[in-house]
Amino acid sequence: MISSNIGEVASIFLTSALGIPEGLIPVQLLWVNLVTDGPPATALGFNPPDKDIMKKPPRRSDDSLITPWILFRYMVIGLYVGVATVGIFIIWYTHDSFMGIDLASDGHTLVSYSQLSNWDQCSSWEGFKVSPFTAGARTFSFDANPCDYFQGGKIKATTLSLSVLVAIEMFKFQIIKVHFLQSNNLQDHGLCKHYYMYPDQYE
Repeated sequence: MISSNIGEVASIFLTSALGIPEGLIPVQLLWVNLVTDGPPATALGFNPPDKDIMKKPPRRSDDSLITPWILFRYMVIGLYVGVATVGIFIIWYTHDSFMGIDLASDGHTLVSYSQLSNWDQCSSWEGFKVSPFTAGARTFSFDANPCDYFQGGKIKATTLSLSVLVAIEMFKFQIIKVHFLQSNNLQDHGLCKHYYMYPDQYE
């Protein structure tokens, strides 16, 4: 959860630093937080009580919940998520294909990275035109205002960015599942307990 939140913050800072439109809209950020924070919290609430919890010694007062190494891993994974989400957003606008996937089949107009990073100056570009493209059953046309291509027309780019973020979270879940199934204490430790006792194994 921490790494995904760091990734969201990193993507926002990256888009601002690069001068490109926002790769994730607020509703998408709220949805990701709901999906990544809700199920773990719900599972923790249904976790069976630990019968010998009162027999365990208390933590030391100077013990940290997050060690420097775990924090470093959170930061690395979060930055990777941020770079990946922003990267696919840029690729949709500037490339017709990626890893063998045809991105331009919907008919959207490709722009240069210079144009994308200076999209707020679009109104001063002479002869800038944008072709209509399809998104599902809907067709987006920008004849009235070609510059809206970088705001109203970024629906597919933001969806791809969100897909990357969700895919990474699903991959992390598979890692947690593998560690859970391989745990020698499968009968004694639930997934939530194992996750919160050993969070560094799942990042």
